[in-house]
Amino acid sequence: MKNNKSLKVLSTAAISAALVAPTVAVQPAFASSTYTVSNVQTVGVNSWVGTGSSTVTNVAIKIPSGTISSGDTAVARVRLPNNGFASILGVDANSAGKDFVRGAGAQQTLTYNVTVTAPGNAKTNFDTKVSFSFNNNGTPVTVDADVALTDADTEITTADKVASALNSKPDFTSNHFTAAGSNGKLVIKQQPPSGTNTATVAQNALTVTETDGSVFALNGSSPSIDSGNADQSVIPVRNAADAVNSIDKVTIKPVGKKASAYSAANNASGGPSNKDTANDEYEITIYGNGNASEGLVYLPISSLYVPSGNSGAFNLTIDSADGKLSKGDLAIAQVGTGSVTATADDITALQNKNGQSIGTIRLKEDRPGLFNTTDEYTLKLPKGFSWNGLPTVEKVFGDGNANLEVRKIDERKIGVKLKSGTNPTSTTAGTFALKNGKVDVDDAVAKTGDVELTLEGDYGTTNGTLKVATYGDYGTSATVAEPTTVVGGQDDQDIANFTIKENAPGTFIDGRTIKLTLSGNAKWNLNNLPKIKTSESDAQGIRVEPSVSSSDASTVTLTIKGDSKDSNKVAKLVFEKGTIDTAANAQAQDVKMTISGSAGATGELTVAKLTPAATVTVDGETPKVIIGAQNQDVGTIVIKEAKKDTFDDKNKKLVLHFPDGVKPTLPTKVEVTDGDLTLDTANVSKDGQDIYIPVKFSSTKVSTIKVSGVKVNVDRTVSEGDLKVALRGDSVVTTDTKVYAKNPSQGILYGYNTDTYIPFQNNHDAAIGTVAKVVTPADGNKYAENIIFKIGSKTYTQDGKEMTMDVAPEVHPVYNRTYIPAAHFAASLNIPADKVVWNEAAKTVTIFAGDKIVSATAGKKELVVNGTPVQIDAPVNYGQHTGYRVMVPYTHLALALGATVEWKADTQEIFVNKR
Repeated sequence: MKNNKSLKVLSTAAISAALVAPTVAVQPAFASSTYTVSNVQTVGVNSWVGTGSSTVTNVAIKIPSGTISSGDTAVARVRLPNNGFASILGVDANSAGKDFVRGAGAQQTLTYNVTVTAPGNAKTNFDTKVSFSFNNNGTPVTVDADVALTDADTEITTADKVASALNSKPDFTSNHFTAAGSNGKLVIKQQPPSGTNTATVAQNALTVTETDGSVFALNGSSPSIDSGNADQSVIPVRNAADAVNSIDKVTIKPVGKKASAYSAANNASGGPSNKDTANDEYEITIYGNGNASEGLVYLPISSLYVPSGNSGAFNLTIDSADGKLSKGDLAIAQVGTGSVTATADDITALQNKNGQSIGTIRLKEDRPGLFNTTDEYTLKLPKGFSWNGLPTVEKVFGDGNANLEVRKIDERKIGVKLKSGTNPTSTTAGTFALKNGKVDVDDAVAKTGDVELTLEGDYGTTNGTLKVATYGDYGTSATVAEPTTVVGGQDDQDIANFTIKENAPGTFIDGRTIKLTLSGNAKWNLNNLPKIKTSESDAQGIRVEPSVSSSDASTVTLTIKGDSKDSNKVAKLVFEKGTIDTAANAQAQDVKMTISGSAGATGELTVAKLTPAATVTVDGETPKVIIGAQNQDVGTIVIKEAKKDTFDDKNKKLVLHFPDGVKPTLPTKVEVTDGDLTLDTANVSKDGQDIYIPVKFSSTKVSTIKVSGVKVNVDRTVSEGDLKVALRGDSVVTTDTKVYAKNPSQGILYGYNTDTYIPFQNNHDAAIGTVAKVVTPADGNKYAENIIFKIGSKTYTQDGKEMTMDVAPEVHPVYNRTYIPAAHFAASLNIPADKVVWNEAAKTVTIFAGDKIVSATAGKKELVVNGTPVQIDAPVNYGQHTGYRVMVPYTHLALALGATVEWKADTQEIFVNKR
């Protein structure tokens, strides 16, 4: 047989695993045992769950190997909260205790489930063999049976035939197995008589094959349990690890109060017919057999009473009398407060018309028996909406024949309650589905937006309103994910995903358009226009065809193809993989996308944050360079990329471009000081106004480059002001050379006059920074103005800017003349430092100031101006007492350099101005 049939085998190990599948697990510190609870009940107060005849909740006690030796025991007490009661299957609360013995036949009934689907392929007849294997006290046994199936067999008849074939084999029945078909399932039970060991069955116990050897495909390698009567076993033959159980015997003894002694429990409906069989405390004695494997014991709770005053978790407390078992609280039930939770499967989009369907509404009890034939739960539509007919009701969960009925209270309100002639749920809280509800819309009253039901009535409700639909006029809404970060001058950069959604079904019509226009120095990358992301969209059969209709690629047009396939649902289009090209010289700004077009879509979204690709600065104080001078130092140039991987490699270069009239030398050093960008520094080159820096490997961390030792020649055509250097090159800017071919067949660049298109042609500079100040040569006509020196101060001001000296002006104590340091006085007049020359041997300073050459020699009462000695009334000072600075009487030095001075006696200040 082929894969169109499937079988699910349920083994002893799988049964044990399923019974201990944890919904609650407790393992206190230093504990030797762990507890798990399966099938935690949802219950109401002052009510019973279960009748005492079958398990409703099972507590598993797992004991590590070696905890209880042969002949040893462990004793525990389990008790319920005050006035809570429980029955344990097989234990009579009137008795002195009940012994359970491993392998005692009647204590274990195992059920194995096999799901069989109809053949349904072209083959008519199937000669089939069923094999069932088990181990009987160490002896492997395999039962083989032939089954004749045809293509006409259904799941039901197939299961019946397989069961009949197994039951015909003595080795199957003599080992206390029986098989039966049950509505398409094959149920295999084993119930040996008391005193007989139970045979063990492996997970792959059952196989069904064709005579050609083809094996049925199993539904998973770890089959699960079909509960059957397996939970009646207190001591399974095998433990959770599928080894022989180390527990031989368990004695369960009621030691507390009987339920019959508490009037509320005794009189509450449901529960065991004899309330004496339920108790509030039990003593459990567990006997080990010395087996090396772990032990496993079940406490099958067959009825449970929860008294008034409880809510939330209802716990069973376990205490260890001898310390061998763990102490802990286990939640065996969850107490409901008597309320209904309503949920909606789908949110429907309503239009201005009648008889529109809304999605399924589910009503869930928080405890069994909540819905009754007297109390009513109501669902009311908002103004402008009315019920058109009544929803149908389907029971999803809940025991017995419980179901609900619906009545129309008024145009906007319906009520639900327990259907007459049915019984409330008793052991399982019910869930009921209201399906096929229809509503009418009055557009004169109905408000656009969410349509919410008001939930109220005679029951409590966990939610006062429930959104079941939306209502809106034709139109759209647009949203965007977190904007991406893009840099200037680069192509094919991702923007954020964005969503355009109909307000009402039918807004998007075949042939209509959605236009997306970019601003913020960005244009669409023509190779990657936005596409619908199908995994997140609900396109309702709609698709779009993108094209670029503007001559500069700032606008992409999405033409809608097809109409919405579902008139009750709005189409939601999530767009992804749209990329953009940006201008190199763009400043930091938002990239915005405006939505327009004949489809009625409108809005403006920020799809990216644009930042310059890099910055260019100078390290430290900006130096000055003189017009017409050669080999002048500029500052160390610092280049920093905006984000990692901004500078591309693949034989690409960064270019430092100097302005016209300025020619740089090669730098003495180029280095990466931060990040992991790798440069080919051995091949740094220059050509005219440009320095080329090759990039070997792009960065994974934001990187900084320092370019040191650059000198410049500045010709006389250069104007005063900032000397700016531009960063360009194909490593940082691509949109100035990116070429797109015109493609009229796809509507690309419709109306553009050339065959190719470059997004930002002639836009080369990713960053521009000042690396020096350009000044004119110092001469008699170019001295600074408004210079102020102060006696005793090592600072002076020049045109309002404070400057620093290492020696302060002073009044000579002998000659009563004010002396000033010659070099700083020259600097205050904008005479460059290299025009002030010191001759150490002669102890002479010479200042070259345009057409004037002034010399002063230490100890002499003269200045030499343009070769002519000029007498002064006080000598030039120099030595340790002057800080090894040449100090000259300021009036004589100013006169020699062509400046005028004024003395302010009240403030002890010298004012200097040009002539």
